[in-house]
Amino acid sequence: MTSSGIVPSEAVIDAFRSFSLSGKKMKFDFIIARIDSNSMQVVIDNGPFDSEVIGSKDVFCGAPEYGTSKDSATPEERAKAEGSAVPIEYIIFKNRLVKMQNRFGWYTVVGDNGAQQLVQIMYNDDNSTSKMKMKYTTTKCAVTNFCKGSNKQYDANDDDEIAYKELFDYCFGKK
Repeated sequence: MTSSGIVPSEAVIDAFRSFSLSGKKMKFDFIIARIDSNSMQVVIDNGPFDSEVIGSKDVFCGAPEYGTSKDSATPEERAKAEGSAVPIEYIIFKNRLVKMQNRFGWYTVVGDNGAQQLVQIMYNDDNSTSKMKMKYTTTKCAVTNFCKGSNKQYDANDDDEIAYKELFDYCFGKK
């Protein structure tokens, strides 16, 4: 595969290392990163996002400390999580990936027996431009090489493919 020449920033590598080495105690709820066209690096995506995505907050943290992302959940996200097997942190993570169309992300999926799978996700929405999809696709290899330690690599192109059940089944061999 051709490389874009874009590499992860030190901040992304450091956040990933903290996330992947955290063991049983999770360091972050998730990490979301984007390609910064100015620096030609993959950087932590810290927004800004519009109010329909994150309620009343203007800035989103792309690597929220464990247990803190739910503070930015919208009423709709909270309602969806209530009584659901899908963690609210994943609902927030997924909504931001889908809203922004093209992003890299890391999330720890926890199995029924407590086993953890750290997953690197490349979300490349079907509705984004071909140029943007190609940029993310040709950068994925560099992200994977610099951020070693994910148990799984997962590519998704639409809302259905990034559903929690799809990811859970992929991580734990049910798919």
